[in-house]
Amino acid sequence: MYCDILLPFVLGRLHEQALGLATALSREQGSRLVALAGASVVVPVATGWMYYPAVYTALHEPAKETVRVLATTLEERLADAGVDWLVCANERVWEGPVDQVMPQAGCVDLTILGLHRDDPGTEDTLVSSLLVESGVPLLLVPPGARDAVPRHVVIAWKSTREAIRAVHDALPLLIAAQRVHLLYIDSDPDDPSREDDASLRLVAHLRRHGVTASPVHRGYEEGGAGPAILNFVKESGADCIVAGGYGRSRASEFLFGGVTRTLIRHSPIPVFLAH
Repeated sequence: MYCDILLPFVLGRLHEQALGLATALSREQGSRLVALAGASVVVPVATGWMYYPAVYTALHEPAKETVRVLATTLEERLADAGVDWLVCANERVWEGPVDQVMPQAGCVDLTILGLHRDDPGTEDTLVSSLLVESGVPLLLVPPGARDAVPRHVVIAWKSTREAIRAVHDALPLLIAAQRVHLLYIDSDPDDPSREDDASLRLVAHLRRHGVTASPVHRGYEEGGAGPAILNFVKESGADCIVAGGYGRSRASEFLFGGVTRTLIRHSPIPVFLAH
């Protein structure tokens, strides 16, 4: 089970679907939900406050008020949610989103992060930093996603450390699911997948946890594994993807694209990532 779940809102606004899913999952798992309210102010010179304190105060105060209003809203919403909860307000608005979340992320079992997808650069940086540096899995909730605990999960399988870690970190979700597909996709048209043995061993292992996973093999598709995963999600009607995050370097993903970035930017359903 997930004893502690972190739900950060560090861009100064609420994400309804993330709040709904986090509340539902906390209620089902008996988790404590830690909601973090925050906002950031980008200033031209970090040390400028020493020379122009009035200017920097004028920049900081509206952001601090945004944090206070957001924290109050979260307290009101969680008061009747039927879960154990804690709301933290970070008024250190000169800190960036990553710096605000990281101290909290090391003391939880799962971080649930809502994606607005109107500022992909900021969100990509936040997701990649938390995923790689916090040591805690992420459940990313896109705009328009269902605010309910996932019941039909697709494991985007590849025999890598990241994917193996993701499957084990997602066990509470997999155990609660009604349907689980173990999807593996050929990455090279001239080299069919050799994942069959590994996937069958994983299916047997999951069965010992009470999870019945159905293996699904798909051949190579133009565009790579990312679009192929999303095509299967649409075909199957799944409501959550479990995948390893950043199996290659973050710089490589940003420059050339990759499965992780495709899922972060384009998945219509929540994505559970672990590194």
